[in-house]
Amino acid sequence: MTESWRDEYSNRGDFLYWESLRFSIAHQKTAERWNNVAVFLGMSTTMLSAFAGASLVAESKNWVILAGVIALIVSVLSAVNTYLKPGEWKVNHETAHKSYLALTNEAELFLTQCRKRFENVAQAQEVLGDSLKLLLERKSKLQIDSPMLPTWAEECAQKKIDELVKKQYPPDETEQTKGKTEVTHVSKV
Repeated sequence: MTESWRDEYSNRGDFLYWESLRFSIAHQKTAERWNNVAVFLGMSTTMLSAFAGASLVAESKNWVILAGVIALIVSVLSAVNTYLKPGEWKVNHETAHKSYLALTNEAELFLTQCRKRFENVAQAQEVLGDSLKLLLERKSKLQIDSPMLPTWAEECAQKKIDELVKKQYPPDETEQTKGKTEVTHVSKV
């Protein structure tokens, strides 16, 4: 008796695993970038404010003019920081990263469940179907609730996934001799 139903659930679980891992990595990379922006804006504003304050104490007219220019730059940096809110974006992407990572772990558990022996096909399809439905609903909610990803982050994450897939599923020798090293069973979304 063929177990194509088990393969179908495994394929969908495998796709969910790799897709959620890709989103997790992309959100992590985006959170890192927003963190860098927050640190740059915060440190620049703080250091320039201190320098402007010290310049005002100087008695030279040139220092007072320099302090005014620096104060103007500080106000522009503060406005940019207030408008962009890089700290909030960092937290939002970190939250999405952790949520997608949790979904990745759950998809891995689902794949383990797919390999489990069941008493009968109907029971297996019911259990696996319910589990898959819950995972897909969770994924849909995450996609709605998560902040939008920049293209560069998705491309970076896809490269990382391709590296992981090649390590986990190395191509056989016949494919290498033909020059085909790409893994085809993992869909790129």
